[in-house]
Amino acid sequence: MRNIKLVIEYDGTNYVGWQRQPAHHGKSIQQELEKALACVLKQQYSLLGAGRTDAGVHALAQVANFHTTCNIPVEKLPIALNNLLPHDIRVRLASDMDENFHARFCAHSKTYRYHIVHGGPCSVFDERYAWQIFKKLDVEAMRRAATYFLGEHDFRNFSVLGSSVKGFVRNISRLELIEPGKTELCTHGNYGEPLLIEVSANGFLYKMVRLITASLVEVGRGRLDEEVLRAYIERTTPFHTMPPAPAKGLLLLRVDYGK
Repeated sequence: MRNIKLVIEYDGTNYVGWQRQPAHHGKSIQQELEKALACVLKQQYSLLGAGRTDAGVHALAQVANFHTTCNIPVEKLPIALNNLLPHDIRVRLASDMDENFHARFCAHSKTYRYHIVHGGPCSVFDERYAWQIFKKLDVEAMRRAATYFLGEHDFRNFSVLGSSVKGFVRNISRLELIEPGKTELCTHGNYGEPLLIEVSANGFLYKMVRLITASLVEVGRGRLDEEVLRAYIERTTPFHTMPPAPAKGLLLLRVDYGK
């Protein structure tokens, strides 16, 4: 029995998320991949994904695995699948793994990136993938506030309840705000400044990254005091709920498996 790992990228705009859903809910990434696998390998498969990205969320390197007895050369599998997949889903890589490899349970950490354009409109080429904020944000205040999230915390204030999660404690090892500068395209127009928020943790709760992003943006707008945010993280004061950042700005950047 072979255990094959897939690395997948997708534009999540037109999908209900990674997880397979009832047909009347809409198309999922998992569903489209399983359909292509069935056509190529002439058998039904259930993919095991590293994480369940939400509706509208994108991925540069989602990871999934499946077990099979097929003898297709692993290097030919991405080519065969990509010939059948929609234009907004691509298999970047396939590889044979140890029989015990599991895309979700073997992951050491995951990294998400959130894309913001602030202080002006975004380019038409960024509109599907960035949160456009016309007011210029105080990025230094956001950086200071971001340090409060580092380490192990109970993140129930930064998740949407209702899922089957058993615990709310997660460990954030990195939360960085990156200002890459305007692209050559944007320097020739009255566009805003790009800002990337990258966060790595041993796991994430439902909408956790989008709620962290929304809270940092509130700090950057001057609507949320940094110390009040610290109290929300430490759960020493009642949390003032806020809507999560839009899904379209979020990208699953990578999944790390250590050695």
